Amino acid sequence: SESANPAGGAARGGPLSLVMPIYRITRELIDEVSSGFAALHALNLSHNLISHVENLESLPGLRKLDLSHNRLGLGSIEGVRTLAALEALVLSANQMCAPA
Repeated sequence: SESANPAGGAARGGPLSLVMPIYRITRELIDEVSSGFAALHALNLSHNLISHVENLESLPGLRKLDLSHNRLGLGSIEGVRTLAALEALVLSANQMCAPA
């Protein structure tokens, strides 16, 4: 089995897997996703550090968006309004509290 070693290289010459959290849904990120997957229907961005949803206009066919386990609040999800085909939005384990 191949795994990354503590020095950052891959053990036994295998591929290096690097996981970096996403802080923002940038235009560049969405452009890269939409250009590579034109018919994208589901996108999982869970377990990141996203605090605001934006730049999703170029994913018109998206039906499911998983944003669970991020840093989203009630006012930070306005960007999903641009997703006319959206059927399922997963927001569990965020800070979705109504103001007191």
